[in-house]
Amino acid sequence: MKQSSIIILTAMILLSTSVVHAENYLPAVPALGATHPTLIFDEEFNHPDLNSNIWYTDFLGHQRIRPNELGYYSVDGVILGDGHITLQTSQTPQGGLSYTAGVLATYPEPRAGHTGFQQLYGIFEVKARVATTYGVKSDFWMKSIRGWPPEIDIFEIWGQSPANIAQTVHYKTLGVQNNALSYTYKPVNTHSTAAVAAWAAAYHTYTIEWRPNYITWYVDGVKTDTQTLGIPNTALYMILESDVEPSINGSSVFPSNYDIQYVRAWQ
Repeated sequence: MKQSSIIILTAMILLSTSVVHAENYLPAVPALGATHPTLIFDEEFNHPDLNSNIWYTDFLGHQRIRPNELGYYSVDGVILGDGHITLQTSQTPQGGLSYTAGVLATYPEPRAGHTGFQQLYGIFEVKARVATTYGVKSDFWMKSIRGWPPEIDIFEIWGQSPANIAQTVHYKTLGVQNNALSYTYKPVNTHSTAAVAAWAAAYHTYTIEWRPNYITWYVDGVKTDTQTLGIPNTALYMILESDVEPSINGSSVFPSNYDIQYVRAWQ
């Protein structure tokens, strides 16, 4: 079966398990909504339990410890609320580490009967409120089950600078394992403490349009960057995580929450 057929089959399965409303929600980007893309994946976290057929609370290969990170990725760091989910970092020792962290990933694992979700090209979007603790990073990114790179970072945000939004594509070239093209978008005056605090206190949408020859990033519907080099040409799955970085210091306050209202994908 060709890869495109596998993706379509996966999408059909997910339409019956993840789309929780009959409405065909459109992206937060008006120009993308005007093209009337087909909603393939919609998770609004409004069920009593997390859909374990789609989401894992660890990394590919069931890893719960990551290099150069101080948190143990535990189900305890994934807290389902009413219409949202929280990835929480806390100063709770687990797995030989001093902190507990939270992650959600949609990597497919056919041998375990786990559908997951991966897709080649399309529009991907999250609505979230990031963590603001010094040294805690919130992110939404995508990678391949076949190895790394490729990787698309829809966003990475560090708690000490919540209005600095890093948007990156990682790719491989002959002789170079990891090339990275990155842009940092600053939606408000980062020298204004009040402006940064107001930004960080609110939910925002983070979107990419990924096509064969470009990736365009958006924040709250505003176009922020486009890259045309190193565009992945294989299906990628989604990851959302809140991790504890070595940069934490005495000002870091725990627990720290990364709140997510929805995750969506269109074709």
